[in-house]
Amino acid sequence: MIYTILTILGTLWALWYFYLIVMGLYRAQLMGTLTQSAKILGAPALVVGWLLDWLINMTLATVFFCELPRSPLELVTQRLSRYIAGPTCINKHYAQIICLHLLDPFDHSGKHCK
Repeated sequence: MIYTILTILGTLWALWYFYLIVMGLYRAQLMGTLTQSAKILGAPALVVGWLLDWLINMTLATVFFCELPRSPLELVTQRLSRYIAGPTCINKHYAQIICLHLLDPFDHSGKHCK
């Protein structure tokens, strides 16, 4: 049981970690400072991060939010944004907390889950 909990927490941490890497690359791209070398070195993080995001949305997020994804390629942010834009419910509350504390501070616009 403890290994399952640690695996889940580690997977969620890894997703957030890849999010930070990708947001850093995106911010550099917007500022015009992203070099070709950084693009090449950062590309695997983008691919792995996207796959991890998709996998978590299909599994852990489905269990946590008690709802299947709306589309086969939906990612966690799309799910969170949908909940925030929707009617008041417990999922909206959780989505707002996740976005406010873990995602928005690292997005260049300050509002990752629009």
